[in-house]
Amino acid sequence: MRFRRPGRRYVPNRGLVVLVVLAALVFAQRTTPGLSLATRALAREWVSCLLAGEPPENAFTMPVPAVQRPTAGRSSPDTPDEALLDPRWGADLLGISRLDTPPSLADITVAVIDSGIDARHPVFGDAVRPGLDLLNPCGDGRTDHRGHGTQVAGVIAALPGNAGGIVGAATGVQLLPVRVGALGQRLRWLDAAAIVWAVQHGADVINISASSRSDRPSRVEHAAIRYAVSRGVVVVASAGNIPGALARFPAAYPEVISVTAVDLDRALPPVTIRGKVDIAAPGDVMVVAAPGGRYTRAWGTSFAVPYVSAVAARMKAADPSLTPGQVRRVLMATARPVKVAPGRRPPSFGVVDPAAALAAVGAPQPLMLAAEAAAGSG
Repeated sequence: MRFRRPGRRYVPNRGLVVLVVLAALVFAQRTTPGLSLATRALAREWVSCLLAGEPPENAFTMPVPAVQRPTAGRSSPDTPDEALLDPRWGADLLGISRLDTPPSLADITVAVIDSGIDARHPVFGDAVRPGLDLLNPCGDGRTDHRGHGTQVAGVIAALPGNAGGIVGAATGVQLLPVRVGALGQRLRWLDAAAIVWAVQHGADVINISASSRSDRPSRVEHAAIRYAVSRGVVVVASAGNIPGALARFPAAYPEVISVTAVDLDRALPPVTIRGKVDIAAPGDVMVVAAPGGRYTRAWGTSFAVPYVSAVAARMKAADPSLTPGQVRRVLMATARPVKVAPGRRPPSFGVVDPAAALAAVGAPQPLMLAAEAAAGSG
């Protein structure tokens, strides 16, 4: 029996649908429970696409822990972070609430290359543009069954007054979702395609809150990043979460702003990422948006990256002529020192300082050049 998706080519028979479902379910049984849920969700998307020509309703399938609404700050080192979580701590550490929100911010687009964004979450309003779904031909990136992309996007553009109490670091920007990973695994050639597509569809900043499992570069991925930078697009990526390991790609490419995480005291973990790290931002346990209109807890460099992407977006809004190299150098030159334990050598990078970076951008050209020179040609 033949059937068709509206506006698309005929699909030979329903056996293809059955094979897709069976393959996904078999794979799910060989994986972790959380990954099994994501796999089943993706299989359901494929079936819906094949049968109806459209993605299913954006129902979140991964377990989302409840957020305990605490008092601000850590009252005791013996109390778990989750019980003390102030949703504003990352934004407060960077002084986000003291920054102006210029109208020009609405002209800036931040591409989020991730698991998609739940565009229906009230925290985004109408900030999420139709994007690209490289996993589902019927999608446009505005669905997220894993949750990671929605969490990252909320750090960038959450509207004020939301139920989770989180503060967007660049509220007012446009978000461009490019969905590449639903199962927690990333293909570097797929990321490369996502980067090129984002550049060609108006991205000013590209946020990649992920890193490869390999410390080896990829020619295809690096070519895509060089293409983005040559078009004036800032690329920001995670240095990784493996203590003591070298910074992973794509953050390790020289053209990318490589980000690691600090806690609410601006301190690094005891064992940190080695190699190419350009800047740090809040990445300790924090409240983030989750698909389905909910909020959850998260931590890691994945959530430090969007803070830096948001500051880069603000810099581009203040001066669209800034090159990616200038953005990187000014961010590094204006960063605040990282707190280190007595006797420990301070790192070569600091914590992003949005106000100082924006002041440098708005300063007379000699001061701007001095800020760049302070960071070196890196």
